[in-house]
Amino acid sequence: MKEQILLGTLLGDAYIGKLQGRSKTYPIAWEHCLEQEEYALWKAENSLNNFSFSRRSRLDSRTNKIYNSIVFYSTKDNYQEYRELFYSENKQVSQDILNRLQPLGIAIWFMDDGNLYYNGNNCHLTLSVNGFDEESVDRIINYFQNKFGILFKKIGRAIRLTSVRQVELFESYFKQFYHESMLYKTLQFQKEKHNNNLSDDRKKYRNKKYKA
Repeated sequence: MKEQILLGTLLGDAYIGKLQGRSKTYPIAWEHCLEQEEYALWKAENSLNNFSFSRRSRLDSRTNKIYNSIVFYSTKDNYQEYRELFYSENKQVSQDILNRLQPLGIAIWFMDDGNLYYNGNNCHLTLSVNGFDEESVDRIINYFQNKFGILFKKIGRAIRLTSVRQVELFESYFKQFYHESMLYKTLQFQKEKHNNNLSDDRKKYRNKKYKA
């Protein structure tokens, strides 16, 4: 479990810093919004031998809003192996990393850096890959297609599934590993949320349409 959490979250929200002075260790850290604190803590408890956390607030100059988050970090243990695995000049995703991934690791990657959108007409599952170079992105797309038959497409700075069928296929492999607090990223949750927001007339129309 430990390795899969570290691999998945390094593909997502985690970062390993450069070598620290006296301790001669490579520290690891990840940051989540406060709404994801339970999930972030679960990752730390199941992958880090020694960790601390801190809460912080920052003003986003683009939106002029204050964002609250929690940071989990470990500076006592050495994550040199993972630093060397992921980082050259930039953060990269090698075939070795992908080959070491198991479904739990991919589920964590999605919970960290993915989202799911559903509005009745459109269904999108997106993974952010803006931190990786073009070669890594192509390697990731090929990996999902060859191993699982999952067909991601490049969309701007992300890769995306664009049909209910593909999202269902993705979830058939990985949904069972989602943390309970992150189930809002499932198709079932998003469908229920969408349906609950429909007007009564719209609900009647959709029920009639799909019964026909």
